[in-house]
Amino acid sequence: MGTAIVRCQILDLCSLMDNSLIFLIHHSNDDGVIDDILLQTMCALDDIAPCTLTVDETRVFEKIVQRIPSEILSENSVSSEREIERRGRDQMESVGVDAEEEVDAEELEIEDEEMRVVNNMYKILKNNEILGQILRTKFGSLKRKKLLEVVETVADSGLRIVRLMLGSQREINDYAAYIRERHPELETEEIKHFLTTISFLLTMWNVEKIVCALNKPEIFPIVENVVRKRNTPAYDLIDYFLRLETTHDLGERERDQLKSLLRKHQYSFFRKVISIRTQGYLNTHRVVEPIEQSICSLLNIRYRPRLKRLA
Repeated sequence: MGTAIVRCQILDLCSLMDNSLIFLIHHSNDDGVIDDILLQTMCALDDIAPCTLTVDETRVFEKIVQRIPSEILSENSVSSEREIERRGRDQMESVGVDAEEEVDAEELEIEDEEMRVVNNMYKILKNNEILGQILRTKFGSLKRKKLLEVVETVADSGLRIVRLMLGSQREINDYAAYIRERHPELETEEIKHFLTTISFLLTMWNVEKIVCALNKPEIFPIVENVVRKRNTPAYDLIDYFLRLETTHDLGERERDQLKSLLRKHQYSFFRKVISIRTQGYLNTHRVVEPIEQSICSLLNIRYRPRLKRLA
């Protein structure tokens, strides 16, 4: 496994067998395969800057965000809410491209450049899953510098996909006009709303995919280092979502982080998605009453005792 040629052959053979590749990496002392995966991922869509999810970039979601309910706190028990969440996640995980299914570019009227973008998106998604497994299985044996590189690569590459999903208002208008020409029975505003909704959902889905890949509490110090270095709303979201994903006891630290983020990013997209994500956590976890009350106050939502306290 000492040469780049052999490593490339291994990657090709294992590209459709993620478990085999993880097994190989786990039982090897050579980080060369990891380096090759990192290089592949960094080179995919390297002409696209990672999305930052600033107020300007997310302005296109203004109407969508306004339609999202401000309060989703449930009166159901924790166990029932967790079952609902589990089913939802199973459905999300089932969404994807079959690695063995060939895409007919001519049939889909996809040009070569568009096909390259699609393939690179798929490569990033698959490689980030593998890199996430590497973080979980080889955390103790990787040096801090390598861990930083993995975290940065996963987040930056995922945010490149987010930028592709995040269409500008002009792009939405152009796509809507194109669809309207082919389907005159559809209303232009209806098409715009549909396209914007899809863009919003794909944006948040890809953010969650990044969080899923980095889901290991032991790498929090590494993630925090990268978040401070990048200092963008997108990285702040990833950091906060990751903390919610891994903590089982929401306390003062998380509440204070929420307070700081709401003060730092005072625009509708950021405040709405962080509020919904936090309320989702409150629905599926038992949180001590004073902390939950203060969080509800920060989110400007009504606090009410729920059955989950008895579940």
